[in-house]
Parts: sequence; structure tokens; C-alpha cells
Amino acid sequence: MGLVQGHIQEDNQDTMSSHEVLHPGQLYGMVLKEALDVSMLQTRAYIKKTCDPNSRGRKLSLVEYVNDKEVLRRAFTQSCDVQKRLENFLATGNVKSRSGLDLLQVSGFTVVADKLNQARYSSHFAAVHRGQYFAEMKTTTVRKLLPETWGFLCPVHTPDGSPCGLLNHLAHSCKPVVKPVLEQEISAVLQAQDIPEAMEVCFAFPASHGADDKGAGNREEQFEKEAFEKLKEQPPPPTLIFTLRPGRSWLQPL
Repeated sequence: MGLVQGHIQEDNQDTMSSHEVLHPGQLYGMVLKEALDVSMLQTRAYIKKTCDPNSRGRKLSLVEYVNDKEVLRRAFTQSCDVQKRLENFLATGNVKSRSGLDLLQVSGFTVVADKLNQARYSSHFAAVHRGQYFAEMKTTTVRKLLPETWGFLCPVHTPDGSPCGLLNHLAHSCKPVVKPVLEQEISAVLQAQDIPEAMEVCFAFPASHGADDKGAGNREEQFEKEAFEKLKEQPPPPTLIFTLRPGRSWLQPL
């Protein structure tokens, strides 16, 4: 009554309090359950048809189905292939269902995991997609990150293009950084994760180096040659970060 009379506002359907996350296990279980139901119904229909005395063809009895494994195997081959249906679901992300499984969409349930690096691969297991239905909408209200989602969904980690704002990632394990991170802490984290320490290659230019300096180009080439000569004497690790910072050593670990 209060909503009809205009005393209260309606709930925002884009807020997290109005959503429910569908876990992969729940969706996989729904598809598996329906595939088993369809397979059992088709097997039952085949057995009932072959045992019917009024049907054409060879007549079988229930005793033969119990005692003869070949007859029972033939009955199962006439039913739905559960394994192929699940493989097709994981490969394409499309759901072929007669009942619809009470879902708003029938495609886009799986994402190919890019294994560019370990962080990129692990981020797929913390992804949350709003739904394929909203990707076709022209409005941008469903893509906005509301204040109550801060701390739960990452406001930065979302791809560009059509899935922007729809494909988000959980941020419950993230911690805000309010103090500068020390280089010793970075090295400790890299060692704990068995990641080789990245080395920073810096070309040390004098403070007077500028665009209006006539000999700037010659000195730049000279410093580059000296740096590469040092690289030949002491080969660095495979991971390198090349930067230009005046007044710092040419090779410095993070």
C-alpha cells in the first residue's frame, strides 16, 4: 500500500540485495539431473514398447531384460546420452532443456579460461556474470557499480566491450593499500609464490639532460652502450622492466 500511495520507493533490481548467485555446482547439478530424467524416461518408454503384445516386431518380457545384459544394454542405447549432453554443455555453454530449468537464458554459461599467466587463470574462478540477457540491452543502468557493492565486487577488474560492467570479479579477499609498499615486502611475496624476482633496468641520465640540450642524443647513446655492456658481463634474469629514471643505478632489484 505504501508503494502504491507513493510513501516509499520501490527496490532497485540492480542492487546486490536483490540478486542471487548461481554457483557452477548448482547449474551443473540441474543439467545432470534433467539429463538423467530424460534418459530414464526414454529407456522406460522403449522397454514398455517392446513388452507390449500389440506392438510390431520382436516381443520381449521383463524377465529377458533382467537376465539378458545385451537386451538391457540395447535399451539404454536408445535413450539420451548423458555424457555427450554434459560435454556439449561445458564446451558451448548452451543449455538444451525442455523445462527451461527456471533460467533467464539458455546460452553463455561457460567462459574459456585464458592461461596467459597464473593470476589471469585464477581470476576466472572468482568471476560473476550478470547474465547474457543484459548484454543485449542498450541501457547502462545494469552496468553501474552501486556503492553497496564496494568491497564485494572489484570496481576495476572488468573487461572492455559488451561484457563491461556485467562480468565482474569478487573482491572479498582484497585489502586496500593505505601505506606505501616497501621493496622488501615485494621480494618476500615473490619468494613465497616461487616467482623469480623481476629486475629493473634503469639508464642513469644526469639531471641536466633535457630536450633543449644539444648533446642529449649523444649522451643517451653513450649511456645505452654502457648499460648493454654491463648486461653482457652480468646477464640478468629473464623478467626485466626497462625504465628511464635519472640518478638511479642501471640494474636494481625490485
